[in-house]
Amino acid sequence: MTQTVSLDVRSNESQVSYQTHAYMYYEDPRVISVRPTVGAYNTKTTVTVLGSNFIITKDAFCRFGALNDRNAHVVSSTLIKCESPAINNAATISILVSLNAGSDFFTVTDSFTYLEPPTLTSLSPKSGSWRADGLSITVLGSGFQIGAHTQCLFGKSRSTAAIVYSSTQALCSAPSKLSGVVLVSVAIFDVVSSTVSLPFNLHPGVQIYRILLSQ
Repeated sequence: MTQTVSLDVRSNESQVSYQTHAYMYYEDPRVISVRPTVGAYNTKTTVTVLGSNFIITKDAFCRFGALNDRNAHVVSSTLIKCESPAINNAATISILVSLNAGSDFFTVTDSFTYLEPPTLTSLSPKSGSWRADGLSITVLGSGFQIGAHTQCLFGKSRSTAAIVYSSTQALCSAPSKLSGVVLVSVAIFDVVSSTVSLPFNLHPGVQIYRILLSQ
């Protein structure tokens, strides 16, 4: 529970301050999880901190590693939103949260990892039939993460899982029944998207209805 008390300053029982100030006691905040725990290093990412005993205050701050404190938004007693600052390189840093303008910070158990945004340089092939379900496309570039949840995005509405072979090569499967020229991009953990999208042409392909034999 929280409790607000009045505070004034006295010396030898004589009042020194002539204004009474409010001072709040609150329970230690408890953090359960942070989402997401990754983001691109060259851009800002909205980070949600879930827990309990948060107090609604305008004096909330988030601190990412040794970077400058940033204003945080306390949405409720169980949710705080922070914004990670952009930096110049990949790194894993701690997250600290303060509810009293930086006088005290409590540590968030999850760290935050800045990743290099993937860059695409080529697709092979560059076109294929949308009738061929699961058409394989080799994607070359940089910044791919082995073992990380990675998806290939086809336009703005379709996505398929990607297989990452190395930091420079991944394999995508084109979705069926999607026609025309679509832009292909790659996303890591649904958060870090490639800085470049490449066009891929999905066409109907050749259909054979019957074969006539002549004598």
